[in-house]
Amino acid sequence: MVTIVDKKIKDKLSIVIVILNGAETLLRLLNSIEKQSHKFIEVILVDGGSSDATVNMFNSYKFNTATPIFIDNSRELNIVESYRLGYSASNGEYVMTIGHDDYFYDNNWVQYCVNFLNINKNYSLVWGRSMSVDHNGVAYGITPRFDEIIVDGRDSLLQTFVTGRIPTDVNSIIRTQVFDLCFPNKKDDDCYLFTPHLYFYKAFYMNNLVYKYSPQIATCSIDVKQSGQNRLKSRQTRFKSRESKCLKRFNRWIKGYVIHNLFFNKKLYREFSIKKLVILLLADLSYKYTVYRAIRLISRKIKKITKKFF
Repeated sequence: MVTIVDKKIKDKLSIVIVILNGAETLLRLLNSIEKQSHKFIEVILVDGGSSDATVNMFNSYKFNTATPIFIDNSRELNIVESYRLGYSASNGEYVMTIGHDDYFYDNNWVQYCVNFLNINKNYSLVWGRSMSVDHNGVAYGITPRFDEIIVDGRDSLLQTFVTGRIPTDVNSIIRTQVFDLCFPNKKDDDCYLFTPHLYFYKAFYMNNLVYKYSPQIATCSIDVKQSGQNRLKSRQTRFKSRESKCLKRFNRWIKGYVIHNLFFNKKLYREFSIKKLVILLLADLSYKYTVYRAIRLISRKIKKITKKFF
């Protein structure tokens, strides 16, 4: 018997993939979804008018356990509207967005997240870090790095306040009700429509929701090398400039929100305690200026030695 939870199917995970000309990496992602031990999954592909083999690859892929849903978005709506299209077609109690150049690292990660959310009704999402790899699957960058401390729930707001970094990764399995509540809409400004995850976390904090960090690595992110390095570099510069602007605005809101709750909102005073703030600040400074500098110094020394003898 299938159980319906608020018009969504219980335990089902809807994975939304927004894509444009991603045939180079899509197959690996689909294979990793099929390998997941949690078999109650639907894959929703929102295509923005791909001119490569993306559409044929998805439509001809033999899904054994996951349920495929294809959405033609050749009108090329903005990224938020594309995710909205995918979300509106979802049937799962939980939802996850994932890049086409990512693929699942741990075959049991989805099952772990769904089990946790089923047991802990007060949590709204579970997230895990990603690992960067080349086309051969060789890892060259793993997060969290040595200079980061992972905290859960509301304490992460303090961490963002202290460090300026958002601790959560985009690898998150979210209750669909929460996703609907926190995801940006048409009324939001261009900044958050460009980087929707920033607005999502802002709305997440405003609604006093909590999340859980999974120590398991969730996905691998493939570093796709593209032709035309100058054109690519120019595009990345523009993207980073706009993203940086959004991040500064988000951090400004975080600081105001934390200060307000520390000194003016008695209900949240116990959560946003001065003690927690000081501990996070000292820990972050300790990692930044001792471990981080020491490792950088050692790496420079090793590079000098290798250059000298090799």
